[in-house]
Amino acid sequence: MFHRVQRGNIGKNWTFGDLTGDLPHSDGVHLADRYRASFWNKLKKTHYYRDSAKTFGMVPFQRLGRNNIKIDIQDTFHFVLEKSDLTWQTKRAIEHVFYFHPNCKVYVHSNDISPPHALETLTEAGYNLVVQTYDLDLFHKEELEDSPHKLHNDDLKLGVILPLILLRKMGGIYLSKETIVLKTISAGIEEGVVLQENGDIAMAFYDRESKDLLRSLQRMYIAESKSMAETRHNLTWSFPVLSNVDTLKCIEDIKWVLGDDMKDEIAVALHPSYAAINTIKFETECYKIVEQLCIFCDEIHWDFNE
Repeated sequence: MFHRVQRGNIGKNWTFGDLTGDLPHSDGVHLADRYRASFWNKLKKTHYYRDSAKTFGMVPFQRLGRNNIKIDIQDTFHFVLEKSDLTWQTKRAIEHVFYFHPNCKVYVHSNDISPPHALETLTEAGYNLVVQTYDLDLFHKEELEDSPHKLHNDDLKLGVILPLILLRKMGGIYLSKETIVLKTISAGIEEGVVLQENGDIAMAFYDRESKDLLRSLQRMYIAESKSMAETRHNLTWSFPVLSNVDTLKCIEDIKWVLGDDMKDEIAVALHPSYAAINTIKFETECYKIVEQLCIFCDEIHWDFNE
């Protein structure tokens, strides 16, 4: 069933290089890992197979692509979630990160998510996902007390302040649960923030201890600050942030399109109303960006158009 090449003195007429060391993996191993993750997600729903796999130490898997690491792409991502956020949409958003960055580390910051939870399948499949708690009061005291513009607790908007403080402490990319990654994100992207329509953060990237991050925090709360449009469009990596109307069209209207240049976008942010959607219409824009780029492809969240 498999072609085989023998190494060493027994091998004959091998002219394609040195086989004495470890052979590098191709990108195909990441596809194999996704197939296996999807298969496990289906298989574990039968308790006999799930219990047997855990009893005999078969999970968590050792992914085939775990050593196929690219150093020029982003490797740290953050989500801030509550237990009520663990819908299929949130799971898909995290899947998209691992789809394009299979060896990255994803932090889910939450004070009420504990095992067992819907994200454990990702860790069982060998992906590096960590759920950890946070102390917002401690973060605020540590990071903002020296700011020339004092920020009061009553003014803090959790959807803005917490992601930025986390990035200041840890670095990396923060994503909202409505933001869908569409391509591999370079390690060299510029620091900055893209805001959602309601003023929360759709995506932000800052290095750890970034000098520019505190200034971004100040701009969020000082009168006459930059508008959301300026904040978004001054970035080289800005991407579409859809309104409620456009999100519904993206989900339901097969004739509606985001634009011809979507292949160049690193992500798209859907409206928070997306969280209440049960299914996406087949062959719509949202079907193409949400359902086709999946890891747990055994889970179907779309239906056919009438």
